[in-house]
Amino acid sequence: MYVKDTVYHLATTSAHYKRARQFLSNHDAVFERLTFPTITAERDDEIIGVLSTQHHDSAIIAGPLVVDIGDGNPSFVVIRLWQAYERVLHEAGVTEYLFAVPEGESAWNEAVNQMEVDVWKHHKGAIWYRKGVEWDLK
Repeated sequence: MYVKDTVYHLATTSAHYKRARQFLSNHDAVFERLTFPTITAERDDEIIGVLSTQHHDSAIIAGPLVVDIGDGNPSFVVIRLWQAYERVLHEAGVTEYLFAVPEGESAWNEAVNQMEVDVWKHHKGAIWYRKGVEWDLK
């Protein structure tokens, strides 16, 4: 399978959310409830990645993010999930959101630092970031 064979979907039905929850549960992701937007990456009708939104009354909190493409490099799928997620947020009029990375996850922390986002705070072993929604149609 190749990156070009990956299709990205916005979850819109209870069946689609159920598939996303099952994928995340199979990968031991921690979440209470998935909310809008939830984006899935699929190859041959199998989910290989999910980026969702945690339920919160006063903020948009991105996550969990899980990608499983086997032995390959997940970078392209992660980038495309994030782009699709931000596109939906932009279309919904959202201007910023939060996400967290566990402090011990050096690879994730390094990747986030390259995104030029601001640290919002350190809380319960995680680094919380505030990111503006950027969408340029050039």
